[in-house]
Amino acid sequence: MTPQRRFAAGEVVAWRNCPRDASGRHGPSFAIGMRVVRDEPGELVLYRGQGYPMRRRNSERGTVPGFRHQPVRRLLDGWAVVPEWSRSHVLLVMDPNGKHATSLFSNATTGAPEFWYVDLIGPVARRGACLDFLEHGLDVVIELDLRRWKFKDADELEWNVTNGVYNRAEADALYAEGEAAVAELIRSRARFEQWLAWTPDPSWEPPQMPAGWDAV
Repeated sequence: MTPQRRFAAGEVVAWRNCPRDASGRHGPSFAIGMRVVRDEPGELVLYRGQGYPMRRRNSERGTVPGFRHQPVRRLLDGWAVVPEWSRSHVLLVMDPNGKHATSLFSNATTGAPEFWYVDLIGPVARRGACLDFLEHGLDVVIELDLRRWKFKDADELEWNVTNGVYNRAEADALYAEGEAAVAELIRSRARFEQWLAWTPDPSWEPPQMPAGWDAV
């Protein structure tokens, strides 16, 4: 098997989440242009700042009042530009073969670290300049000092269980993975907190999406 190429620091990749639709299939539905900070066996570190490009694939979605993400019924052709929505710089760290990613959110104006965020995703599949991952919709928000944390969007996961998109065992495994991710962050806090002082290369302007970012 030919080894997959490692990305160099500063290269731009398309970070693409692939949620499960009503039929049980996964496909890319959202893409963010991100810069590679580190790409080594067992550790992938990516960065995005304000103005970095975001695209959402056209789709047929349900309507559930109060949900942050409406359920995807079916993915369609074409993509739309997503307006800037974040006031943060985001530095993401994960084992690309793992099942979660841990991000440090920092204030885009002051650069001050604000909180940790865990996405229950993965593993990552490399397709050219695209890094595709399974997106399950459940996240964890952890205070910067690691004293308190909470699940986010659990209501959406429970809706997916009720409506047969996920089964109970799959949902429980996601909750367990979230708890394990928090425990890892606390246990290995020095490994993660080394990034508190990190700053992006000042030459990194908001990039264009890499070639092939929209391939499905």
